[in-house]
Formats: sequence, C-alpha cells, structure tokens
Amino acid sequence: MGIEKSQPLRSKWLKTKQLINNDSIKPFIPDTQKFNKVNLKSMIARYGMLYIKPEIGTHGVGVIKAEMENQQNFAYQMNKKRLTFNSFDSFHKSLAHVVNQRSYLI
Repeated sequence: MGIEKSQPLRSKWLKTKQLINNDSIKPFIPDTQKFNKVNLKSMIARYGMLYIKPEIGTHGVGVIKAEMENQQNFAYQMNKKRLTFNSFDSFHKSLAHVVNQRSYLI
C-alpha cells in the first residue's frame, strides 16, 4: 500500500471556494469572481478599483490593476504600462484582449 503525495492546489479560484466554506475564515476573504464582462462591470462599479489576476500563477506575474476614474473613464495598469478609456466597453474589450482566453479572477 503506497502513500499518496498531496499535490499543491494551484487554482486561486478553487482555493477561494474552499476558504469561503469555512465560516471562521469567510469574513476575511475578499469578494472574488471569474473575469467576464458582467462581473467586471458590477465589481468596478461597486469597488472603484480592482485587481485582476491569472487564476494560476505566482509572484505577481500577469496581475492587472483596474480603476474607474469617474463614471465614464476607466484605466488599467499592467507592469508600468497604463491605459485609459472613455467607455466601459472599450475598457473591457482591451482587458479581454490582454486576458486572451486564459482564466483570470477579479
């Protein structure tokens, strides 16, 4: 009979889902949603500033800081590059291009 080695849980989404099932930890877990247009729109309106992260990754690689500067202007920054947009749709379209079919979390 062999002993199974446990594999590290790499998915931030699965880790979050596990943590929010613990009532004592749940209050300390930030609101986390999968990246999509609906979630981006509701969360940017609610919080004004967000971090968008690859579901799997380490060391801050691929992390995007997104902000609503006012009701009509949006911006995001990746590394030292900052882009500003005058509509939510253009903001989302650009972010969706950056994310490019990979799984990201807000």
